[in-house]
Formats: sequence, C-alpha cells, structure tokens
Amino acid sequence: MGGSPALISWSYDITARKLAERELRKLSLAVEQSPSMLLITTPGGAIQYANPRFCQVAGFSAERLAGTHPDLVDGAGLPLEFLAEQWQSLKSQGVWRRECQLRLRSGELLWVGISVSGLVEGDGEITHCIWALEDLALYRRAVETLREAKQLAEEAAESKARFLANMSHEIRTPMNAIIGLSSLCLDTDLQTRQRDYVTKIHAAGSTLLNVINDVLDFSKIEAGKLRLEQTAFALDQVLDNVITYVAQKAQEKGLELILQVAPDVPQDLLGDPLRLGQILTNLLGNAVKFTPSGEVQLQVHCEHREGQQASLRFDVVDTGIGMSEEQIGRLFEAFSQADDSMTRRFGGTGLGLSISRHLVELMGGRLDVASTPGLGSRFGFTTRFELAQGRPPKALPGMLDGLRVLVVDDHPVAREVLLGLLRTFPFRSEAVSSAAEALVAVRRADGGDRFGLVLMDLRMPDQNGIEATRRIKQDRSLASPPAVILLTAYGEESTAGEAIEAGADGFLHKPATASTLLDAIIGTFGLDAAPQPVVSPTGQDLAGLRILVAEDNDINQQIARGLLERIGATVSVADNGRTAIETLIAAGPDAFDVVLMDLQMPEMDGLEATRRIRADTRFTHLPIIAMTAHAMAEERQRCIDAGMNDHVAKPIVVERLVQAVLQQVRCSGTAPAGLGVALGAEGMAVTDGLPDLPGLNVKAALRRVGDDPATYLSLLQRFASSQADCAERIAEALAAGRPADAERIAHSVRGAAANLGAGAIQEAASSLEMALRKGSPSEPARQSLAREISALAHLLETTLPAPAPQPAAERRLDDAVLDQSVAELIRLIENSDGAAPLHFRQIRSDLAARIGTEKVGEIAEALQHYDYDHALSCLRPV
Repeated sequence: MGGSPALISWSYDITARKLAERELRKLSLAVEQSPSMLLITTPGGAIQYANPRFCQVAGFSAERLAGTHPDLVDGAGLPLEFLAEQWQSLKSQGVWRRECQLRLRSGELLWVGISVSGLVEGDGEITHCIWALEDLALYRRAVETLREAKQLAEEAAESKARFLANMSHEIRTPMNAIIGLSSLCLDTDLQTRQRDYVTKIHAAGSTLLNVINDVLDFSKIEAGKLRLEQTAFALDQVLDNVITYVAQKAQEKGLELILQVAPDVPQDLLGDPLRLGQILTNLLGNAVKFTPSGEVQLQVHCEHREGQQASLRFDVVDTGIGMSEEQIGRLFEAFSQADDSMTRRFGGTGLGLSISRHLVELMGGRLDVASTPGLGSRFGFTTRFELAQGRPPKALPGMLDGLRVLVVDDHPVAREVLLGLLRTFPFRSEAVSSAAEALVAVRRADGGDRFGLVLMDLRMPDQNGIEATRRIKQDRSLASPPAVILLTAYGEESTAGEAIEAGADGFLHKPATASTLLDAIIGTFGLDAAPQPVVSPTGQDLAGLRILVAEDNDINQQIARGLLERIGATVSVADNGRTAIETLIAAGPDAFDVVLMDLQMPEMDGLEATRRIRADTRFTHLPIIAMTAHAMAEERQRCIDAGMNDHVAKPIVVERLVQAVLQQVRCSGTAPAGLGVALGAEGMAVTDGLPDLPGLNVKAALRRVGDDPATYLSLLQRFASSQADCAERIAEALAAGRPADAERIAHSVRGAAANLGAGAIQEAASSLEMALRKGSPSEPARQSLAREISALAHLLETTLPAPAPQPAAERRLDDAVLDQSVAELIRLIENSDGAAPLHFRQIRSDLAARIGTEKVGEIAEALQHYDYDHALSCLRPV
C-alpha cells in the first residue's frame, strides 16, 4: 500500500461443495455398480446414459447406445410404441410402469419390468427420464413353472375325480350284488350256520360300502367341493339314528351306551342333519371300537342361545384305552390312526376323524380331544344352528297326567338319564337299582299311591328284568300290577317272546330319546292314545305299481326284481336303454308308473335313453329314477340335467328306493288308487282297526308287527291254518322215536303264539314242551294244545268277514297253450328265476279255472314267500 506491493487473497468455505462432490461420487458409484439396469433418456426417449449393468445385459457399449432408443417389443414380438403412453403416465401419475421385452444385441428377447420417472427442473418441466429395468427372466420362468404345475395339479385332480367316480361305480356294482343277494337270501329259510355266514357277508359288504363313502367324502374335501345343506330337521331323530347305528356293536361288547341331552337343548334346527349324524356316528363308533369295557356316553347341551340361534356342544366320552399326547398329535392325519398297531388291532381306514374334523370346521366349529392312556377319551365340538319352526308337541293323553313311574336300572348314570327324561313330562318318577328293590317298592306302593308304570332294565345282576317282570305280574298280593316296559339293548329282540310270556307290556331300546320314551309309554297304555305309526318299507308299500327296470347286469336284474316284487310291485325288465324305449313305446304312456334307469348300459346308456324318452311328449310326466353305482354329486346333476326325477345309489337301500319311488309317483299324480293301503287276509282292506278277538292280547301283538292290523290278521290266519295239525305232527314224531323233533315243534308253536298274543295256545304249548323235555306223560298236554288251536281257528272263522266271492275265472287259453305255459312256469320256478311271479300272474285266471282259486292262492302265497318247493308241489299235479 502507498506504492508498495500488496497481496489480496480470498478464502472460501468449500466444505459443502466437497460434501456434495463426495455424495455425487457415491451416487455415481452406486449407479455405476448397481446390479439393476439404469438409463437416463431425453423426454423423447434418446439414451444419454446407460450404466454398466445395462450395457452388459444388452451387449452394447455406452458409446454405441448414446442417442439411440431402447429397443422394446411387446409380448407378440412387435415393436412397442411407448412414448405417448409413457408421457401420459408421467404427466398424470409421475411414473410409467410396464412389462415388455428388450431386444439384445444377440437378437434374443429378454422380459423386463420397467419403471420410468421424470426429472423435473425448477420450471416444472420434465427435462430427463430416469429408467430402472429389472430382469424378469427368472420370475417369468417361475410363473410359467407355477402355471404348468397348477395345470398339472388340476389335471391330476380331475383325473383323480374321474378315477374315484369310475372306481366307485366299478366297486358298487358287485357290492350291489353282494348286499342285495345276501339281503334276499336272509329272507329265505336258512340253516343256522348258513344264516350266520350270509349275515356276515351282508355285514362285510356294508362295511366296505362305508369305506368307499369315506374315501369319496375325503376326496370331496380335498377338492373343496363338499357343501353343507341347510334344511330343517329334528335333533332327536338324528340322535336316534346315530344310536341305532352303533348300539348293536356296543351290545356285542357289553358296553353301557348312554345318551344325555340337556332339557334346554332345542330340537328343531336348521342345518345338515346327514353330516351331523356322520360326525356323531364316527365319534361314537370309534369310542365303542376302542372301549373294551365300561361305558360310552353322548352328551348334548346348549352353550348359548340368542334369538333364533343356538350353540350346541356335543361330547362323546368313553372309558376306553385312551391316548398319549404324541398319539393325539397324529390323530387327525388322513389314513392314520393313533399308532400303527391300531389298524392291525381294530381295523379302519384312518379317514373318519380327518373327515369329521373337516365337517366340524365347515359347520363353524372345532373338533377337540382330551385323553389319558388307560382312562378313556373325550371328543367334542361346538357348532351353531339356526332354529327352525317348532313342531307341535305330542298330545299326552289325560290318563297319563301325573303317572307315577319307577325306573329300575343297576347303572347309576343310566338311571339319572331316564329320570331326567321323565322330568320333561308331567310324570312323577323315582328309581331303584335292582329287581329286588323294585318288587319291594311296587308292593309298598300298591296299597296307596300305586306305580302305574315300571321301566325295567333287562340286564341286571342277581335277577334280570324278565324274571323281575314275571314276579311283579304274577304277584297275587298286588291289587293292581303296574304296566312294565322292558328296557332292552339293540340285538336283544330274541328275548321278546320270553318277555311277553313274563307279562311285559312294551319294549324300549336303550338309550332312549325323549321322543322314543314318550312313544313307548303312550303305546303301552293303548293304541287310541298312541301317535300314528310311521309306515316302514314292508309288505305292500308298492302294491299296484308297475315298474320298468332298465338294467343290463343279470344279477342286478334279479336283485331289483326280487326287492320290488317282495314289496308288492309288478316289474318288467329291459336289458338296455334302447330296449327300455321300445318297451315304453310298445306299451303306451299309461303302461308303467315309474322307470328305474341304470346309467351304464350297452347299445344306449341311461342318460341318452332318458333324453329320448323326454323328447316324446307322451312320457313328459313319467317318473324316471336313476339307479346307478355312480354316487358322486356331479353324476346326480348329470341325471337331473338329462331329465331324470331322482337318483338312488347302488347298493340299493330298500327304504331309500321305496321313498324315492313313492315320492315321484305321487308327485306325478299317477299313483294307483290303492297305493299305500295295507291288505289283510284274503284281500280284505283293514284300515279302521280290528274286530273283537277275545282271548288274544291284540294290543301287544300289534306292536310287534309295526301296528299293522292287516299284517297281524294275515299272520294269525296263517298260524291257525299251518299249525292246525301240530298236535298230530308231534304224536307222529314221538311214535317214530324222534322226541327232539316233537319238542322243537312245541317250542316253535309256543314262540309264534307268544308273538301273536295267543296266550292260551302259548301256555298249552309251553306245558307240552316242558313235559316232552322232562320225559313226562304228554298226551293230556297235547290234547289241550289241539283244543286251543281248534278254538282259535273257530274264532277266526266266525269273527272275520268272509272273503268276497270271486267271479268265475274266464278262460283265455286253450288246454294245449295252458299246458305249455304251466310247463314254462315250472321251469322258471325250478331255476329260481325272478320272472316266475310275472309269468304266474299272466296265466293265473286260466290256472284258477282249471285247479280252483284256493289252490292258485296257495301258489301265489308260496311265490310271494319264495317257497318254491311248495309252489312246485302244487303245480306238478296240474
């Protein structure tokens, strides 16, 4: 300064710049070393920068790419015009995303996922575009692999479904023969050993059918195709069906089967009764299977009820072998049981619990289990039901109001359950634990407030229920012995004759529901008070119906004909669908009431035959029911779509078949006028009760034949005619040195008389049987039996209406043709051919004109009961 040199310097703080340069260097390195492909382009798409990863994948250098546009093509390999689409997305959404293909230097196409965002300057305009590209080759291959795997899985599932459907059909077809023929065979006269074998064959076939049903249900669950119904049902009926299914096995093992339903449990529900019953049957069946001794209980109580919904808790408790925690962990796996030894020791597929768990979950519940090795198990679940409209309560006759009831049972829980059921009615009830206590209680009450009813358990130590009943009924010190209902387990029906002989007034299977208990009590105190009996498939359910069966398998033809004719129908058979159509056209629209149509038949299957029948307007209202081994829901829908009215799966369950036929025939309005009216002896319609039959316990006997007066009269007349010479046959057996045969005849007469309520004959036959067994003089007893049977025959002859006179039979065939027809009938009967009854009906009037209506009636009855030997003996003199 002042002429001297001066140095002027500036200092700047460049820390921020250095930091920015460092961050920029980091960003540049990140971009350069990024494993993703990055581009910077102009808004028009010209590349200004490509990172090394993009250059490596594309196969071009950065210099070569500068100024070019990304070479993009669509899925079809055509150039992708992306600029307009990209610019619109950037303006509206700030980002453009697209999956497309990038053409590489090698010419190959690479699937990439692109995300493009705009770089905006201060004026808000996009000056550059930042591209991020992701290699989708692995992703696309994975997606394609998954797609192929999904397709293969769907094809496999469809193939498995087809396989199961076909296997179900193939297995059910021979099973239909096994179960159907064994059922028919059990209705014939068999030796004891033969009946045992056939019964076991029938049971084994039914078991195999259950296994197949389990496999099909499991298949539906796996495929997600199992659906629940929503229908109104009565809980007590479901429980009664379940108990019926497992009670026989429990009885065979000597187990006490107990049903406890809390009083607050609603009975009328909306849900799927079939699946609920399936769950309970499986749980109870397992409990019985794995319980060697003790008891099995089914407990039902209401956990919560609000408005029209109720949560019910079901528990199955047993005193069986129990399980460890490890075994419980494997319990619900398909095709497995608690351990490998279970299958060997107890059998089973290991599917039941797995299916039950899925069904419970479909119902919105959860199946839980608690168990202790050696002490038993408890399986339970809670599920919610909608409440259905309540049924009107059963009318209780005034004579039963305040009835005093004595429960006699040695099992404490069973006693409490019965007392609980009785408390729901206006009865007064108490209980004792032995027959001896029961006799003391009845005697003590006889002088004042008497017991009107005793519920007596059959199986008790020291003294059983039959002996206790006999002592009560024969106690001369009692001014008024009470009515006695014998509590029996399923499978103890053989004791009925002995119990009636002892004086039992009724029977009730254990365990009972409130409904079955009330029915038994009302029935015991008189038919007028009893509810209308439910008609079961017997005797004449299909009487008057004309049925065409389209079936190609000769064994199935025989089974269908045998089952249907046994319950009153007239049956014609067609070998295939084409023959069925020809038969219908030839016979006309009014010739048949219903068609049972198999599906798989040669020449023309059942579906095509049904479509052609429906195409003819004359047969629009003719009911067609599929009768097939296909049990899948899809198959049922195919039948409905083809024009069928219903579907019955093989093996045929008679009750289901009868129900389907009656329902469809009545809906179509083609039912014969007499359908469902039981016929009595000699064709006499019996609908208004019975004539007075003094000396016969009609009330008790009717209960043993399903409260069917016609059947009772028929059996009574048959007994009187067939046993008219029993005393002579006994004398002949004794004269021939065959005392065992004589005793057997007397025993048979005694049992039949007991079932028919013929007490005098029963007593005479019993005295004769005892005399023969002891080797005592039997002539007075034999004469007494002959007098009593003669008295019964006279009573029936003078009491029952005489049969309507039959018009003289009109001859339609000349003698030569009739001789030929009779020879053909003999040939059919000798071959046990199911066509014999139909052929007999065709020539019946001509045959009656030759040999008389009485002999023809005898032949008809023999054919109806498959007594072919007797039918032949009547025909051969012709």
